[in-house]
Amino acid sequence: MPLSKSTIAEVIKYCNRDLVPDQDFDSDSQYHSEWFVEYFSFLQDHKLEMQLGDAFYQTRFIYKLMSALNLPLAKQKGIVKFQIIQYASICEAVLDAAIARYFKKDTAKDFSTTVLQKIPQAVSKNTQIMIEYNKTPLFLCKEKTVECNPKKARIDTKTAFAVSKGLIKQNTSEAVKSLYDLRNNVHILKATDRNYTPRLKEAKEAFELMQVFIGEVRDYYETHPVKQETREPACV
Repeated sequence: MPLSKSTIAEVIKYCNRDLVPDQDFDSDSQYHSEWFVEYFSFLQDHKLEMQLGDAFYQTRFIYKLMSALNLPLAKQKGIVKFQIIQYASICEAVLDAAIARYFKKDTAKDFSTTVLQKIPQAVSKNTQIMIEYNKTPLFLCKEKTVECNPKKARIDTKTAFAVSKGLIKQNTSEAVKSLYDLRNNVHILKATDRNYTPRLKEAKEAFELMQVFIGEVRDYYETHPVKQETREPACV
């Protein structure tokens, strides 16, 4: 059986209290969920803002729920891990969106890699050539440039790129990389190798870092406006 309606209402009331990290928030004039979506409105991408706003809202709400229940350390781990994953994911999504919006032309060069491609037809098929180095066969190859989708690039590559473009600061970049390293402990084997245990302090630091990160990206958007494309009105 679930808790009584009065108990549920009391818990939700507690969770809603200070749910929005904004002292000027007025719950009488705006829903909590609306504030979280509006927090990302600078991105000018409604679908993305909705997803990010909901992710931020759910992350804050479950944190407040943990606080309301006064969960002991042994029962906080899943929630703390969820916080770390969510805040890292929010930072990466905003970073990807900003790179795509402002630096799409630069990504082909900056996110490309050089690989060696074997050339089997470099010599005649009738010619048998075997070149070895310390008994290891060598083959004729050529260099090939492979373009990488920035969304699939490593987080350290993306944050370094963002720093070079003035999108975020160097210390923020380093902090985001550290956060993402913590986020990767979602993999059980990696957590086992590291003997990792999620700590509430890490979740709080992730929350604070996300706010700093969003603030820097928002400042870039505000100082680098992009003209909106004008569209012809639809025929009726």
